[in-house]
Amino acid sequence: MQIEIVEQLSYGAGAIESTIEFENKVNRQLSEFKDLEIEVIGVDFVVQNNKLKAFIKINK
Repeated sequence: MQIEIVEQLSYGAGAIESTIEFENKVNRQLSEFKDLEIEVIGVDFVVQNNKLKAFIKINK
């Protein structure tokens, strides 16, 4: 199974902060899976069509 997290890519003054917030969002989701004892198989990060995307593959 694959979970997708998407956020609009930011440019300029807030770009770094926006990227860090996105990474934190993904890390929170990974922590929730760990708490629920759901096995995470892999995480892929992609920039596509001005969006940051994270694809989390889990074993369900």
